[in-house]
Amino acid sequence: MKWSFNHKSRKAFLTAAICLALSQSVFAMPTGGKIVQGDITGITDGTIASGGTINVNGSGLIDWNAFNIANGESLTYAFSNPGTLINHVTGEEMSKILGTLSSTGNGNLWLINPNGILIGPNAQINTSSLVLSTLNATNGMLQDFLNGKDLILTGKDATKGIEIQSGVKIDVENALNILGGHIQIADNVTVSSAKADSMTMSIAAANQATFEAGSSTDGATDISTGSGNTLSLGEATFEITNPSPDVYFIGHDVSVDGTKINLISTTDKNSTALDIIAANHLSYQEIGNDDENGVLNIDGSNTLSVNGADLTANYMGLVGGKTSIDSSKLTLSKTTDEVKEGTVMPYMRVAALNGKWVIFDDVKGAVQNAENTDAARLSIKDSTLTSNENIALWGGSVELVNSNLKTATETNDKDNNIDIYAFESVDNDGGALTNSSNTVKVTGGSIESGADISMRGAKIALDGVDKVAGTGKKSAVELLAGKTIQTEDPDTIEINGTENNTIDISNTNITSNDGTLAYGGAINIASSSMKDNNYSIQIAAANYYLDDGMLYTDGKDSGEPRFLASTNNSVTLDNAQLTTSAKGYDGVNSIGVMSGNVTVKNKSTLDSGDIWLTAGKSYEDKNTTEVLSADSDMNLTVSDSTLKASEDATLVGAAVNLTNTSLTVGTEGQDTTGTNGIVRLAAGQDVTLYDQDGRGFGIESVDKTGNLTMNKVTLSAQGDVMAYGKTVKLQDSNLSTTNDQDLTINALNTYKRVDGTSDTWTATKDNTMDVTGTTLTNKGIIELSSGKLTMDKSNLTATGKEGAILVDARASYTDDDNGAYVNKAVNGMDVSIKDSNFSGDNGVLVVGNTVTIDGQSAAKSTNAKVFFATGTESEMTDTSIKGNGAPVNVGKDVKYDAKNTEFAPSMKTIETKPDQPSDPGTKPSDPGTQPSDPGTKPSDPGTKPTEPDQPSKPDKPIVTPDPKPAVDVEKNIEQGKQDMTKALADNQDNASAAVKQQAEKLSSSKMTDEEKAAQVKGYAEAIENSQASAEEKQALVKDTVKSFEPTQQSSIEAQNKQDEAAQNNNAQTVIPDVTVKTVAPAEHEGAAATVTVDGTVVNE
Repeated sequence: MKWSFNHKSRKAFLTAAICLALSQSVFAMPTGGKIVQGDITGITDGTIASGGTINVNGSGLIDWNAFNIANGESLTYAFSNPGTLINHVTGEEMSKILGTLSSTGNGNLWLINPNGILIGPNAQINTSSLVLSTLNATNGMLQDFLNGKDLILTGKDATKGIEIQSGVKIDVENALNILGGHIQIADNVTVSSAKADSMTMSIAAANQATFEAGSSTDGATDISTGSGNTLSLGEATFEITNPSPDVYFIGHDVSVDGTKINLISTTDKNSTALDIIAANHLSYQEIGNDDENGVLNIDGSNTLSVNGADLTANYMGLVGGKTSIDSSKLTLSKTTDEVKEGTVMPYMRVAALNGKWVIFDDVKGAVQNAENTDAARLSIKDSTLTSNENIALWGGSVELVNSNLKTATETNDKDNNIDIYAFESVDNDGGALTNSSNTVKVTGGSIESGADISMRGAKIALDGVDKVAGTGKKSAVELLAGKTIQTEDPDTIEINGTENNTIDISNTNITSNDGTLAYGGAINIASSSMKDNNYSIQIAAANYYLDDGMLYTDGKDSGEPRFLASTNNSVTLDNAQLTTSAKGYDGVNSIGVMSGNVTVKNKSTLDSGDIWLTAGKSYEDKNTTEVLSADSDMNLTVSDSTLKASEDATLVGAAVNLTNTSLTVGTEGQDTTGTNGIVRLAAGQDVTLYDQDGRGFGIESVDKTGNLTMNKVTLSAQGDVMAYGKTVKLQDSNLSTTNDQDLTINALNTYKRVDGTSDTWTATKDNTMDVTGTTLTNKGIIELSSGKLTMDKSNLTATGKEGAILVDARASYTDDDNGAYVNKAVNGMDVSIKDSNFSGDNGVLVVGNTVTIDGQSAAKSTNAKVFFATGTESEMTDTSIKGNGAPVNVGKDVKYDAKNTEFAPSMKTIETKPDQPSDPGTKPSDPGTQPSDPGTKPSDPGTKPTEPDQPSKPDKPIVTPDPKPAVDVEKNIEQGKQDMTKALADNQDNASAAVKQQAEKLSSSKMTDEEKAAQVKGYAEAIENSQASAEEKQALVKDTVKSFEPTQQSSIEAQNKQDEAAQNNNAQTVIPDVTVKTVAPAEHEGAAATVTVDGTVVNE
């Protein structure tokens, strides 16, 4: 059949279409309405026209077939009495709110549609209280709720959710609850509240939620989520301003992108709370005085992502199974609540946690029952966290990148701490258990706390952090790395772990006012600083450590080791700057470093009152003594560093090695009794320190001694200096005390202090002491005691009425207070002195089994005798000396006052032995260079034929590294330093040829002038750091310059001026403050230009 329209029928059709279009509002409003319960009017034939009002007297329930409000339309609910009105959609169509929905009076307005709810662009909602839900319930359950029972809403389909589109404005007074299978809130959505006394907001992407006791104003509780229950917040704004808003968001997965949430309390004694949670389940549990402690079922699949957000509240919790914060600003504003011990503590809590029953204890600010997996990762990047209260960052691992954390100064009971914890689980007492994945890593940014800063985990790494600063009067910083970390009370820390529990600090600055603690299994601090203004810095690397808050001086005879380490435990300070400065009478001013091995190097500085550097395996407190034990390979090494102790210094290890180090101890003008300026050096496996009159420690005993080395050390002390080792080597050092205290250095096997009589002191001839190029100065006694002593080019000066010198080789001795000094020695216990000077105002004693003083040596005393004695037993009083050995060997050039000098049993003048060349290359070592071959002299013809001359072995070829450029000036300097160091090491017998070859290679290379100049500077540094003498170093530098310049000048005529500038630059790089002048030859001369350094020609 074919249809056709005439003009009349077409006109009728168009008229119908226009009428239909004009009447769309009728079909967009709610339809199919049926009042199930309540005193409700305003609905006609199941619907209501746009602009209409539904009157509600109390509570009620309406079933709708469809519930929509079109663009430009409006619907108002008028509550004449308080109550709850539930709009329940029973049809199959989702609800679209595109116009205006509002209510008047004190009523709770609900819309439940399991098919979904869309709040369209530019829609407006203005209500006292609002619930939007796609989670559903039966009418019977809804009616029971209206009658005061709990209501459980459920929704199995996560695709049925709630979408709030751009431009929507929602204003509520008392409560806003949005529950859906998924929830999406777009950009440019505004949610506000500014009228009611309190306000609750719960926005949950969930499959189940509960409202309790017939009320929705307290928000949803007991919320469960599953896969697909996602909550997405865009650049929306939540501006909540009333006395006590409580706002929380929850979903299985939650993303917050560019969202602004600003919660402001408008009255005193109130606060605001914001929680954003990604979890499987949320409920609450009563603990103590608080019945709102959150309980979560949460795992690694629950992701919380906060990006570009701006969040402000008085209490804040952001928690996910895996949590990331990026480019966001979190602010915990100051609460007006009265906070006291036992009440809920204000916290900014940001966490990534796993566990089936994770409890947040809001009173203690703690977490219970966490079972973190590797997925529990908390990441904070390019963000700012500012708090007027506490900040807590928790996770299986925690990483901060270029982020800034800050809390205000603590007041009253508010701690305002910053806690950063990575852990596997936590017990009820706050003890943490960790595994290898539980790391805290902070890169860049800053951390400032008005109270304490605490970081805990299996590993801690700080890199490039501008400041980790405790700014409050009682602010401490603690870094704790271990397998188990117990902190039962603020003054007790107990850690068990291994060397894998590392703390690495680089390019970071740490300050505190109540102590800095770093306890772990291995600790490395590089190019970083630590400063405490009123307490101490304690660094310990061990497998077990107990700090009860009374370290070293607690007087508790527990008999239990408080420090257990192995050789794998180590502390390394590399270009580290550690400073303490106590203020006030109660200030504790100390730096303590304890580990299996301790290394301080590369321009590190330790500046404090007391300095403790101890390498060992255990530390035990025994009331008045402290016992330190070590294994044989537990060493203390200090090089290229500065130690400054205004009170005392203690350095202990199985072996102690000090190189190119300055040690200044004591404060001039303070009381010289007690402990001011005492230095205790002990290389031994068993060392006991004793309490001296309650004011400090001396050394009571040393056993199983090790090697003590001091090379290029400058030591200045106000008090006694006591040093013990198995062997002692003093080289190119300067040791002094400035008061009438003793400077005692011992090479021995065992030592034990005995009051009132001779100390126990034993040695063998293997206990050697080698003193070379060293100066010792004192106003008291200088004592060098060993099993065998060798001295060369050294000076000992003891001035004043107590100034005396004792140099001896002995097995043991007796020295009663009122009796004679008796030195006991055996064969091999000899003293050999050359080119050295002794000056003791109150006497000089040199004694051994044999004694030799030779070369340009001198010995004198202005007020007492100079004694030399030999033998297995020598005896000295103030006025006499006895010896039973051979004559004392005295070189003919030795200077002494014959009237004031006594030799026992006698003396013998000997010829001075010439110095032996120290460089093997200065004498022929090759067999072919001298007639030592059998062919150079007749052999016995009757025995065997004369062997022909053997060919001479060729000289060892000089092999040096090939120069190669590096990326910048500093790395070129380091490359040059490495190359020249290797060239010198590989060619020790011909260092001069090696430096020449190395310089020639560099000069002829294709590097730029800048690269060459930098590497030449590295060559000079390598030569300066070599073991050559000062004269040899100067010669090697000249060889370098001479060999570098001629090959560099490939065209003197064309580049004379340019070469002169380059030479001057290179030479000044090698030797500062010199002038280099290139003198070009005349045109007819064939010679190359000459180079002079300070007037000396170096490449003629």
